[in-house]
Amino acid sequence: MEKLQKQTGRIQAWLKENGQRIGMRGKEIKSNITDNDPTKMQTSHGTIQGYNSQALVDSRNQVIVHAEAFGNGQDHHHVPPMLDGARENMESIGQSGDYFKGKIFTADSNYHSKVNMQKCIDEEVDAYIPDRAFRVRDPRFAVQERYGHQMRTGYGLNDFAMIKRQISTYALPG
Repeated sequence: MEKLQKQTGRIQAWLKENGQRIGMRGKEIKSNITDNDPTKMQTSHGTIQGYNSQALVDSRNQVIVHAEAFGNGQDHHHVPPMLDGARENMESIGQSGDYFKGKIFTADSNYHSKVNMQKCIDEEVDAYIPDRAFRVRDPRFAVQERYGHQMRTGYGLNDFAMIKRQISTYALPG
């Protein structure tokens, strides 16, 4: 009983000092007294507690311009801090503040979000980030049961107009 009371006191003191962790959806996230920054993430080996590591690479010079580990398993909000961190790094070695203007940025569909797309627009980056439904339109996925029942054949002008409308929704008003 004494051991449990001691543990409870230690946990309550820690919670008083650190407070609640609130996630992107405004809900409380479970805390970890040993290391409170990691998050629970699904992997091919089951659920683990860890960090989501990101690296931004200048492919022309084959060098990492920024790397960071996030305590969030999803990539939906990682582009802004990565671009900001890379800009700080580039400015620290004498590059101009508009380093990203006209550069090509590629990422997988996990990065497709309003926040990430808006950051690319703000930075004037030529971003290639597929939306999460691209497999529905892509004929290469027609043979897969998971996507085949929704498959449309080929691309048309309407697909590109839809993409343009989608991107324009991320533009700043006015």
